[in-house]
Amino acid sequence: MKKNRFFYNRWAGSSSGRNYVAALLLFSCTIAPLHVANAQSQTPEQVPVFRTCSSTATANDQEVAKSLFTAGKIAYDEGDVSKAIRYWLDAFDRDCSAVKMLLNLANAYERTGNQEAALLSLNTYLQRRPDANDAKTIQRRVEVLKQSVAQKPPPVPASPPSSASPPAEPVKPPPSPAPPSTTETATSSTVLPWIVTGTGGAVALTGVIVYLSGSSKLSSVEENCPNNRCTSPVFSEEGNTARSQKSLGLILTGTGAAVATGGLVWLLLSGHSNASASSAQGVRFQPHVGIHYGGFLAEGRF
Repeated sequence: MKKNRFFYNRWAGSSSGRNYVAALLLFSCTIAPLHVANAQSQTPEQVPVFRTCSSTATANDQEVAKSLFTAGKIAYDEGDVSKAIRYWLDAFDRDCSAVKMLLNLANAYERTGNQEAALLSLNTYLQRRPDANDAKTIQRRVEVLKQSVAQKPPPVPASPPSSASPPAEPVKPPPSPAPPSTTETATSSTVLPWIVTGTGGAVALTGVIVYLSGSSKLSSVEENCPNNRCTSPVFSEEGNTARSQKSLGLILTGTGAAVATGGLVWLLLSGHSNASASSAQGVRFQPHVGIHYGGFLAEGRF
């Protein structure tokens, strides 16, 4: 049985290289699998694309390439040839000076049946190392692979779809939503101002009640404290509470009145903006204020 040989430049065969492989086993099994994502675009079933080696790999890229080579060797020994190809593709992409890696790739591609990729790997090796000691041996392998590729039957083209199949039905667009009616628009533009006006009126009425209650309590305290002199601290505390209540009542009354006024102004403005929709069916309220009267006019169309 032929023994597999693995290459990574002169590093793989040296004694320091063997020690380095042992030190990188843990790195290869944990961190190196993350780097294989860089070669995911080239799958073992495809013919690889080897970039032009126009620059020298950095020290960091060389270290990572060595770890990826070790991880690929482990995967190859375990029978996972596809994973080994991915590791070695990434290692060669990081350190293109490691041309011996192409021989590993050629062996792995032959095992997966991808003879075109194996042939390209060997030809690339001969192009980049034409004076290699094993150039004649590699050339003989290239000739054998060329004959095997030439004898492979051409791929069967995919059959066109049958013309007897019924044509697909056109997709009907969804119905467009109906536009909102003018009645709903006019109603919504008058309801909100009424809500604001009513809320302001309620707040103002609450303020009046709070103010009157505070005034009543303060009057009672003043009866027990003539000339602002109270015989008991209880009366003083009640007087302070009553004054605070009156102040709160004034604040609530003023705030509510302002909100109610704003609601009325909004209602008047919305009545003018909806003049074009006055012919719509429904009931519409409008405030009417005169010198001797005030009220609201209800107008409806049915």
